[in-house]
Amino acid sequence: MKISKVLLFAMTLTMCFAMNVSAGNKVLKYNEQTIEFFSGNVRSCVQNTDLVPQYCGQVILMEIGRKHNISTLVAATGKSRLIYPEGCATVTADGEEVFVASVEAYADGSLYIFTDDLLDEDMDVKVTFTNPIDTAYRIVYTDGDLGALPDYNGPAYPNENVEVNDALGHYYRLIYMLDGVEYAVDWVGCGTELVPKEVVKEGYIFSGWSGLPEFMPHHDVIVTGTFSADGIDTIVTNQFVDVYDLQGVMVKRQISVKNLKNELGKGLYIINGKMTIIW
Repeated sequence: MKISKVLLFAMTLTMCFAMNVSAGNKVLKYNEQTIEFFSGNVRSCVQNTDLVPQYCGQVILMEIGRKHNISTLVAATGKSRLIYPEGCATVTADGEEVFVASVEAYADGSLYIFTDDLLDEDMDVKVTFTNPIDTAYRIVYTDGDLGALPDYNGPAYPNENVEVNDALGHYYRLIYMLDGVEYAVDWVGCGTELVPKEVVKEGYIFSGWSGLPEFMPHHDVIVTGTFSADGIDTIVTNQFVDVYDLQGVMVKRQISVKNLKNELGKGLYIINGKMTIIW
């Protein structure tokens, strides 16, 4: 006679409440759910359904259904949030690993995973979370003798109402690197739409900023750009041009562009109102 998994699980739960355990704790795992048998008479069966990940965009809310100590952990830092160690969470979408930017806890007791990629509601999103052993980060229940939050390995569910209430006021660095040197640093709030910083250098062509996201994520961002000298190959508007030295003194009047290299020595000149390099 075949017994369905659902019926078997229901029978297991019934047995769980009815059984007496003579000594020690025993743990029965069923489909990533944990049932705890306490020593002596069975007090309860605790399943790992207390943690339900819900996502929207780049944010995964790790919803914990029981009272816990996250607010206390955050308060101990003296700050408004607690950044969890790298590697304590992983995320996949449709079987592909998604980069986890950070795992953060907030003073209101919320726990979030932030990703660099947008998670679409049609995706098959899975999350693992390993509750750290370090007591500075370890999440434990506070509504009874239930111990620590079990590790999680399972699905996450789309929820368009997920928002990061306490994180909206947090700022991260937007670092501009120009020709390998730090050019500027802006502090930008999470979720802010980013507008490229304008850069002008007379006589040079700017490449644009590489690595600039559309919106500020929940971590620092480094963008890079380069300048290249504006050479005579870029002069296409006039066939004959006036040439000045850097002091503004005319050195050639109405010279043919094709003769510039032949009649001028190597160096910097003002041609068509722009600093131009001849090499």
